[in-house]
Amino acid sequence: MTRRLLLLLLPIGFLGIALFLYQGLGRDPSQRDSALMAREFPVFEATTLRDADRQVDQTLMMGEVTLGNDPMRTRSHMIEPQALASFGM
Repeated sequence: MTRRLLLLLLPIGFLGIALFLYQGLGRDPSQRDSALMAREFPVFEATTLRDADRQVDQTLMMGEVTLGNDPMRTRSHMIEPQALASFGM
């Protein structure tokens, strides 16, 4: 009984996922709203990788379409080693 049920559920699940993904093919991705579109680029100062003496900031990207990383996802390097040690890492 459980084998027959499993054999029935697998194709039904596959068809459900396939229909969901197929619907997305017909949509225009430019019509999607983004929560970050109207936000200002964050203020920053950094050195370049090629020249450590050269400073760059957010004015370098003004007037251009810019793709940047989410700052909340890239803060993992700021975790203190003592905090990691408390979790056994």
